[in-house]
Amino acid sequence: MIIDFSVKELDQNFDTTAPIVPLCIVMDTYHVNRLARTCFRGKDLKKAGNFCRWNSIREFICDDEVQDQLFPELLESIQEMSTRPLERRTYTLSIELENPVGWSATLPSSMLPADALFVPFHPNEYTDAFLLEDHAFKAPLTHEITIVCEIDYFANRNFWVVAVKTIYPGESVQLGFAKNKKTKFIPASEAVFLDFDRDGE
Repeated sequence: MIIDFSVKELDQNFDTTAPIVPLCIVMDTYHVNRLARTCFRGKDLKKAGNFCRWNSIREFICDDEVQDQLFPELLESIQEMSTRPLERRTYTLSIELENPVGWSATLPSSMLPADALFVPFHPNEYTDAFLLEDHAFKAPLTHEITIVCEIDYFANRNFWVVAVKTIYPGESVQLGFAKNKKTKFIPASEAVFLDFDRDGE
């Protein structure tokens, strides 16, 4: 999946005489299909980790409110990279919309009662976390969205590529491999994960 924009479109303060530097947002088929089974399962499905406002990654990226929040974050990252554009970097970005966007599948353990039942959970081979077993607790609605992406510059064609790796409703959790964080996060040691079959509130 490829969606083309231009850097000049991202910020009204750009010099209008400056050349337009294209920006391409991409997501490979593997990640598109994976998110279709987790976060984009149909906006009427009230389940943990699912969005309630978009049915697909393309709908999400093309949403005007998302662009208003996301593009300044991307621009800041691109400007940070412009001093060393040959280095591909991974960023975790966070945006917050006015209305709820979906049901979070992660939350701080401090939100749960002391007698809640947890089991060890490993979201990746580097990270220890916990999975909530008590199904009486419903996934909370959230206004926050986390986007993990790689940003790269192709000098020979003079454009930036943002490769989206994952998107999900809720606050970011700092996993073991995470680098270049640009957002607040829940340390994995303090995070609780909710399974994707859990009902949303």
